[in-house]
Amino acid sequence: MVQPVTTAARIGKWGAVTSARFGAQRKLFRNHVHLSCLPDLARLFDGNVEACAYFTGTAGPHRKTVIQFTGTQGRVLGYAKLSRDPTVREYIGKEATVLNAVRALGLRTCKLPTVIAHYSDTQKGILVTSAEPASSQSSRRVLTKQHRAFLAELSQSTQRAGAQGLLARLESHLPRFDQPWRRRFEHVIDVVSPYAETMPVCIAHGDFTPWNTRVLPKQLYVFDWEYAEPHYPVGFDHLHFLLSANAGSARPIRLRRAVTEISKSYFDANLRFAARSILLSLALHAAFNLRRISRHPGQSEGWPEEADRGALIDQMLECIP
Repeated sequence: MVQPVTTAARIGKWGAVTSARFGAQRKLFRNHVHLSCLPDLARLFDGNVEACAYFTGTAGPHRKTVIQFTGTQGRVLGYAKLSRDPTVREYIGKEATVLNAVRALGLRTCKLPTVIAHYSDTQKGILVTSAEPASSQSSRRVLTKQHRAFLAELSQSTQRAGAQGLLARLESHLPRFDQPWRRRFEHVIDVVSPYAETMPVCIAHGDFTPWNTRVLPKQLYVFDWEYAEPHYPVGFDHLHFLLSANAGSARPIRLRRAVTEISKSYFDANLRFAARSILLSLALHAAFNLRRISRHPGQSEGWPEEADRGALIDQMLECIP
């Protein structure tokens, strides 16, 4: 179920799989997860489910359980995401809505999971989707032509002008942040406000990373849409991919190169337009992570990239007149 991107992660998965074959996990991991009051999800696959695998999620405030349904010869049939946490239930519901909306666009450059079922009540949220295509390759840490074609088509298909709502949202959250971040966000608002009315926005995946995409021969398979936004700065996903692919790397992203690349991809090589969109993108992503931590104190180890992202925003503020 886990598809590692880095060499270290691949080695870790190999070790885990090998130990599981010899039953080591029964001695090392004695905790249990109990799933109760669930609908009969296996019936959604016409009786073809032979086995299930369970992933209890990455530690953090938005943790959720994932079930992988497999058929004969280990063929993956689909997945179910589920949570009883109210916040996570909202994200699960958002993903169901966004997947159907993006599918309705008829994009030629991507394939998406199909929503098989969505359950939502006051106790739980469950989303069941189809499996990825059998022809998909592993995650790629670079933007391939398939990545670029998808981002371009998504932007062109959903783009409109007007980022005032994003600035208003950012301003409404200012009281939640400590003084350094509050001053930083106020500076961003001051810089972007004069251009907000004409700034292009579009649908953003919201977490467009190497591990949420698979390369197909002529398309891109894109999944995990729970953080999608209907009107985010053009280039947000492109920038997020670059930053995610370089996270923890000895060679950090070169911001000037990123501005140039995004300007050529979406802004007819206009560096100022691209820089303002990148600045707002960085601020929105930072605000999202800082709010998530503040809402769930003690459920995470903070935001590891906080200092680096703050430095990037400061660097952008110095570059934009």
